[in-house]
Amino acid sequence: MIYDPSGRMCTVFSDTGRPRWAAAGPKPADLQAMWANTVVYCARYQEDDARGVLAFQMELGNSPNAAGRRRERRFELVGDKLTLYPTPLPTGVTEWSIRLQRARPLTAPHPLAVAMPRQGDGILPYAYETTAEIIEARVPVVAFISPKGGAGKTTAALVLALGLAEQGHRVAIIDSDPNKPLVRWTSLPDRPDRITVHPAPTSQDIRDAVREARRRDPSWMILDTEGSVGGAMAFTAMRPDLVLTPLTGSQIEAVEAIKAADLVREFGHRGGRPLTHRGLLTRVPAAIRTRSLKSVVQQLREHGVEFLPTALLEKEAFRALFSIGGGFDGLEAEGVGGVAAARANADAFLDAVVEAVALAAASAA
Repeated sequence: MIYDPSGRMCTVFSDTGRPRWAAAGPKPADLQAMWANTVVYCARYQEDDARGVLAFQMELGNSPNAAGRRRERRFELVGDKLTLYPTPLPTGVTEWSIRLQRARPLTAPHPLAVAMPRQGDGILPYAYETTAEIIEARVPVVAFISPKGGAGKTTAALVLALGLAEQGHRVAIIDSDPNKPLVRWTSLPDRPDRITVHPAPTSQDIRDAVREARRRDPSWMILDTEGSVGGAMAFTAMRPDLVLTPLTGSQIEAVEAIKAADLVREFGHRGGRPLTHRGLLTRVPAAIRTRSLKSVVQQLREHGVEFLPTALLEKEAFRALFSIGGGFDGLEAEGVGGVAAARANADAFLDAVVEAVALAAASAA
């Protein structure tokens, strides 16, 4: 990153952790990864000391849509250390800062410093280069964990991802289920472009999958993992803002959900901060709340487990996602019944998750 005293600046950010190209020239996938992980732009800048921001008038960049736009970033300058706080934050990002360390003054014959007079004693009084450390953008992470199969864990994860994608979010799913159900879903037609799935069938694969997912610049991340110590090890690689344990209204699943709650508490204690955990009722009949279901809810609440206020109902459309693929629009095109009701339930579920994540973030702050 270079600022000069004439009021011009240039930036190049790139992911240095990308693997080398296997061949002499890049493949299409290599070019896509390069584009997704590189930011280049030049702009005129002006200090607004009263508001504590740098205002940028974009002139050119690797995105042609950026030219002519005005951007602002709040900044702090302490000695040779400059910290920028991008505003507004990208969708779904809760924390983002860019920390820069002055490297050396730029002097002639550097092309950006030739014939450029010093302009006063402002915040950035002379041209300099910096080495940049981008502090990782914090995106919401929702984890689904259940010791028992068939509780609707993977269905809930996919329904959440589809709802977020429909709102314009980029969603990365870590599929830590050894059976890879979400990976299989991606092989079906019409997968939304905003959803990527990254397999991590063993706990040793989690960090690589998370690293690959973050290269896609997601605005939300979802973890689908089993309810075991091995599955919960993923919490160390991607600290979840919200952990959901799906369960139906059976006594067996209530016992397993209590085990999951104990596991979440243990890993929260290990990390030095409690993890927000909620039960999620799934496959619930639309019209009837059975006595056994009420008993299960009461039992878990006595164990300190609260529930997400919206349950996922028993819907054929949810099951059809894994046989037909795509999202709800594709199900309607295939003639699946009850899609409108399933979508309404999914929207209410999405709202409840977003609210729970926001409350968890406010509590952590």
